[in-house]
Amino acid sequence: MRDVVVGIGNTLLQDDGIAPYVVTRLQCEAPLPQVQYLVSNESGFRLVESLIDCQRVLLIDSIVSQPTDYGRVWCYQPSDFQRYAPATLHAVDIFAALDFFKQTNVAMPSIIRIIAIGIKSNATFAEGFTPEIEARREHIYQTVQQMVAEFMISKGGKTNE
Repeated sequence: MRDVVVGIGNTLLQDDGIAPYVVTRLQCEAPLPQVQYLVSNESGFRLVESLIDCQRVLLIDSIVSQPTDYGRVWCYQPSDFQRYAPATLHAVDIFAALDFFKQTNVAMPSIIRIIAIGIKSNATFAEGFTPEIEARREHIYQTVQQMVAEFMISKGGKTNE
């Protein structure tokens, strides 16, 4: 079983690329032993397939937020998110996909945490970051780096709820 840090986002969608940026930088500048670093623009089943046989997973993603929260960093558990029944299998979110795989007895992570980074939009086609995220880029990186180290050193806390 392995421990994984995943940066989710699309670098062609401006601020949505903040998580891949942070994870790529962590892997280059502050890698932790026994931790695998991945960057993905996948979601649902495709993303969960990359988590098979993982013990602990830390997902880092952006979240559209209010202007006062651009660049703010939060940490969540899967139970903090509201679940919904997708209208189609093409719209399955990561939590529904995890539930599906668990029912099939595939080895899924026992501990998952989500680090969310507040951004302005995840739908603007442009490379680079908005001025708001660019101004806070170093602070975001430092905050996430500390959260990743604490999560991995503490063995991730309790199992998923």
